[in-house]
Amino acid sequence: MNMKYNIFSLIIIVLFFTNCYDDKGNYSYHDINTIEIGKFTGSTSLAVGDTIDIKPELTFSRGVETEGLKYTWEWCGKTRPGWNKKDFYWITDTLSSGYLVLRITDPNTGVTYIQSQSYTISSEFNVDGWIVLGDKDQKSYLTFVKEHTKENEKGEDVWANIVYEDVYKLKSHSELGTLPVKLHEHFCNTRNNHDLAANIMVVQQGGQGMVDLDGLTFQKVITIDEAFANHTLPVDFKPVNTMSMKRVDLIENYDGKIFSRVKVSDDLYHSSSYLQTPVTLDGEELHAHIYLSTFKENGFATLHDFENNRLVVILDQTDIYSSTNLSKPQVMPGKPSEDIPTGWVPLDNLGDNELIHLGYYNPSLGVSQPVGFFMILKDKDGKYWTQDFIVNRDWASSNLYLSDCRRNEIDLAPYINSNSVIYTLPFEDASDYVLISKDKELYLYCRQSPKDGIKLFYTCTGNVTAINAEVWYHRRAGIGLDNGQFVILNMRDGKNLQTDEEKLIWQTPKNAMNLGKIVDVRFKVGSGDNWGWN
Repeated sequence: MNMKYNIFSLIIIVLFFTNCYDDKGNYSYHDINTIEIGKFTGSTSLAVGDTIDIKPELTFSRGVETEGLKYTWEWCGKTRPGWNKKDFYWITDTLSSGYLVLRITDPNTGVTYIQSQSYTISSEFNVDGWIVLGDKDQKSYLTFVKEHTKENEKGEDVWANIVYEDVYKLKSHSELGTLPVKLHEHFCNTRNNHDLAANIMVVQQGGQGMVDLDGLTFQKVITIDEAFANHTLPVDFKPVNTMSMKRVDLIENYDGKIFSRVKVSDDLYHSSSYLQTPVTLDGEELHAHIYLSTFKENGFATLHDFENNRLVVILDQTDIYSSTNLSKPQVMPGKPSEDIPTGWVPLDNLGDNELIHLGYYNPSLGVSQPVGFFMILKDKDGKYWTQDFIVNRDWASSNLYLSDCRRNEIDLAPYINSNSVIYTLPFEDASDYVLISKDKELYLYCRQSPKDGIKLFYTCTGNVTAINAEVWYHRRAGIGLDNGQFVILNMRDGKNLQTDEEKLIWQTPKNAMNLGKIVDVRFKVGSGDNWGWN
């Protein structure tokens, strides 16, 4: 009897505890405050120095946040001190690609909720920005200005550019050189390497001399002596300018001699060597000045043969499969076959006219178009004239012809001196504009509205020494000054801008940063799509 009673009692106890366990389990299931983590927003392609700022959106099944949640953030499987909180803020400091993972653990249940997003963090220089070459303390001083915006207290995006001073020394721990002259960004075929960025050629005459830099690291790739045949520079070599195309590269010496090379392949920057023998035209040594222009639709570089006072071109390859007339100079056509403007000065013989300026522009939106040129001439009587024209190329024959030629008088004398910088803006609606400096004053001229004349646009804190606006699909110009300041101006609808506040986008802090006497400025394009590469 007792044994039966004990067994019965044991069954009752077991059933009791089983029922209690089930009740607890059912209660927990219904009472769990589950968490849904929203997807992370923002760009996933970043550069070192960019910020990842995430305030995760959390949705709780019970409508209220569970107290005591544990937050853990991991980058590529590793966490850092200070990352154990809800919001995530990180100024990226490493080259890497991987996943950023948020883990939220509920201490009441032990359940962990996870959200993740993949990011690629590239070089801090693989971004939009400006390259500024200065002469500081008699040394070449290279600066990179990274374009960057941030949100102000009103929720508006404002420019907050990041400046990397003396970037070559920063990365190479050595001096760049002395006697800086010019910058040139050049490209190679990226069909087989989409991560390849443009190189930066620094033209200088002292120290290690002219040097080519990697566009992602600003470290040395090659010095100019290594780029010449037998690693031997020409006699009295003092470079002042350079131009690189698909297959043909050019260097201008101080005396106008032009040295060239024909690359074996456009897949590499330096697939051949420069010749010590200067370029000739019609059996005579060419003495000329190189003018910068794109060549995607024209396939040539433009030069001013100052000994014969004429424009010449040096042809690049006709197409990817042909080397017909490769590197061959030829004289620019003098005038169009029809619709010749009154008083037109032939380009193949400028006569007693002095070439004051030659700049390029894209005639219309898009890239499938020939290149337009804007020139300013000074005649024997001291009057100034503009000549506007488009150069077209017959790819089958490599013959060139002019179209859309225009000529206008321009009252330039009051607005220039011996140190003036004249710059034709190249792209989109800003290509109507020409900037002209006279000391600290910066003037604006509209090619399409010559009767409007020249108007004061902006007054700088120092004398203007360099201008560039190679910003594709944008309308802003970088201005270098002799006091070491760099200024970025808004050029969109420039002739209708009224106030300095409308015109000034950003400038280096006054009296807090000196980039040296600025000798050249280039916007870092990074990709050669507009220059002839796909």
